Amino acid sequence: MPARLGVAIPAAGIYLTGNSHATLDGSSITGSQHGGLVAVNLSTISTVTWDLPVAVSGNAVDVFCDSNSVITAE
Repeated sequence: MPARLGVAIPAAGIYLTGNSHATLDGSSITGSQHGGLVAVNLSTISTVTWDLPVAVSGNAVDVFCDSNSVITAE
C-alpha cells in the first residue's frame, strides 16, 4: 500500500475507510473478535492469489463491505 492514510491494521484484521485501497496476496486473517476484512466509505480491498491464497475465517465477522465500497478476489 503506497499510502496508509485511512488504513488501520489492529488486532481486528484489515479495516479500510475514507477512499483507501489494499491489495492482499498470501494473507491469513483469522481468529479476530472483530472484523476480518472491512471496507467502508468508498474503499476497496483486492485479494489476489498469484503466489498464495488469502485465508479469511474464524473472525466475528469475516467480510463486511458497505454499499459504496468493493471487495474483489482475482
